[in-house]
Amino acid sequence: MARSGLSKGDIQKVRDTLISQGQYPSVDAVRIALGNTGSKTTIHKYLKELQIEEAAKAAVKYTM
Repeated sequence: MARSGLSKGDIQKVRDTLISQGQYPSVDAVRIALGNTGSKTTIHKYLKELQIEEAAKAAVKYTM
């Protein structure tokens, strides 16, 4: 049976939960929260994309 894999939305939910709990959302922390599933490469990729998106949103807010 093929696995569906992780989506960026899955990573974002876990990341936001960790942040709300006062924890740093490292690749390992996210992976543990997901039940030790997902590759570290995939998790890192999505965390980086989310970080870039938030930085872009902050830059737009700052310029307004």
